[in-house]
Amino acid sequence: DELLSAVVARPGDPAPRREAAAVCRRNGQTQEALRWLRGALEVAPTDKLAHAALADLYDELGDANRAAAHRARAK
Repeated sequence: DELLSAVVARPGDPAPRREAAAVCRRNGQTQEALRWLRGALEVAPTDKLAHAALADLYDELGDANRAAAHRARAK
C-alpha cells in the first residue's frame, strides 16, 4: 500500500516502481517485477537503476539478449 501511494504521489519518479519490482522479485512474482520495471522506464526511459534491474532479471530468466540490451543502457 505504501509503494502504491508513493507511485500515485510521485507519478514521474521511477523509484517507487523499482522498489515494488524488488518486492515482487523477492516474493517470486517475476512477471509483476517485470511489469513494475517496465513502468519505471515508461516514466523515466533513461533510469539506469531500472535498466540494471531489468538486466539482472532477464539474466535470471535466461534471456541474454534482453539482459545485454538493458545492461548497455544501465551504464
